[in-house]
Amino acid sequence: MNRIDLTWGDDLRVDPLAAELAVVATSWREIQVDKAGHRIEETGYFTALAEYRDGRWRFRDTHWSEPVSPPPAR
Repeated sequence: MNRIDLTWGDDLRVDPLAAELAVVATSWREIQVDKAGHRIEETGYFTALAEYRDGRWRFRDTHWSEPVSPPPAR
């Protein structure tokens, strides 16, 4: 890979569960460009449990999902 650009969506949602735990959810868009200049664009939705530990927030139990294309017509 020559370059990867990851952009979070404007729909970011953070739901506190406790002082050091929260659920995070947002849409995302990623553009990958390989060394030959081929470009791949992907979009999806990201969810995770965020934990505050050792003075910083960290993602745990992350899940990246992408839309699934319908099967070809028969």
